[in-house]
Amino acid sequence: MKLSSDTLSVLKNFSTINEGIFVKRGNVIETISKQKNILAKAELKDTFDDEFGIHDLNNFLGVLSMQRADTPELEFSDKNITILGLSGRSKTNYRKASKETILVPPDKKVNMDNAEVSFTVTPDDLDWITRAASVLGSPNIAFTSDGESVSIETFDSKDDSAHVNSTELNVAGNGAKYRMVFATDNLKLIPGSYDITISSKGIGHFKNATVNVEYWITTETGSKYEG
Repeated sequence: MKLSSDTLSVLKNFSTINEGIFVKRGNVIETISKQKNILAKAELKDTFDDEFGIHDLNNFLGVLSMQRADTPELEFSDKNITILGLSGRSKTNYRKASKETILVPPDKKVNMDNAEVSFTVTPDDLDWITRAASVLGSPNIAFTSDGESVSIETFDSKDDSAHVNSTELNVAGNGAKYRMVFATDNLKLIPGSYDITISSKGIGHFKNATVNVEYWITTETGSKYEG
């Protein structure tokens, strides 16, 4: 099989969450961070007929990218993923990792039915706030509302003297006042528009509107919901 560019993009993104991954049969892949504060799930265009584990996903993707002109063919056996490159002249036997050696997401799904906060962030606003956090060196991002408007803020929860950026979203408030704080490093999202729901119980759900990928990310200390 050959992996589509969309699948490769998802795998690259998931490698920033956990360096290892276990892929089940089918077209759905999941990963979880070692701190268990980020869970991600994607439905792919590609379907895997075999299950396999990879210890170092970045390394695996690097091997796939060695042949720049074309995506290599993958063949699966009991112990290896054979990567065929250079029109079949190159053959790399990439060793599979066992499921027991990789942190695998739990079977239990996260229930967001009673989440109090919901809104949509456009690709431009998400890109802007991500760049602002990077340029200003902000370790935290908060979604805030005074009841009438909704904003995203970059800041440092441990340093009141640090630089702050606040960007108002084109979203009407629902009357509730809240400040939901996340670690900037945990918002490892594929670019795009996101439907976001956040629960006062300490979890946020980020669903991409164009790519079939979603993330569950825990909130940080300092988050509050007043209703």
